[in-house]
Amino acid sequence: KINDIKIVGNVKTNSYELKKMLSLNSNNLITFDKNHAKSLVEELGWVKRANIKKIYPNTLILNIIESDPFAVYYNDQDIYLIDIDGQIITSNPEKKNYESLLTLRGEKAEVRLNEIIKEINIYFPEIRNLVKELEFVDKRRWNLILLNGLLVKLPDSEIQDSLENLKKLFEDKQILDSNIIEVDLRIKGRATIKVDGEK
Repeated sequence: KINDIKIVGNVKTNSYELKKMLSLNSNNLITFDKNHAKSLVEELGWVKRANIKKIYPNTLILNIIESDPFAVYYNDQDIYLIDIDGQIITSNPEKKNYESLLTLRGEKAEVRLNEIIKEINIYFPEIRNLVKELEFVDKRRWNLILLNGLLVKLPDSEIQDSLENLKKLFEDKQILDSNIIEVDLRIKGRATIKVDGEK
C-alpha cells in the first residue's frame, strides 16, 4: 500500500491536487503505473515535465519541473500565460503579476512563437530585451514592437536577412535614438522608414 507521496519542485502546482491524482491511479505500489501517472501530471498547466520514482515498501516520489512564463498571449477576448514553446500554462492570469512579460498577439501566434524567438536569439540576441510585443500578422509574418514604441515589420520568409539588416540600422544609423517610428523590412534588401513629425 502507498502510505507516503513526496512531491518535489512544485511552486505553482497544488500539492493536494497532485497527491489526489496519484492516489486515484492506484493505491498499490507494485501495480502503480508510473507512465500513465506521468502523462496525467504533465497535462496540468504549470507542469512542464514530471518524473515518478517508486521507493519500496510504501513511498512514491514525484519530481516536477514547472513551466517558466514567457509571454502573455491575447487571442480575441481570451488571455493566456504561455511558455517559450507556446504551450499554454494557464488562462486569465492576474495581469499585474505578469506586466513585465512579452505581449503576444495574433491568431496562431503561440504556434510560431518558438520559431521567431530562436531567429532573434541566433541572429540578433541584443534585440530580445528591447521587444515589448510580438504580433503575428495574417498567420504568416511578424511585427516587432519595441519598448520605445518603434514598429518593425518583418517579411514572410528569410527573417534572418531582415534581422541582419535591422542590426546594421541599429549599429550604423542609431535608429533607436532617432525620430523613426517604423521600419518596414518586408521587401528584401530594402528598409522603408517612417518618421514622427514633419521631417
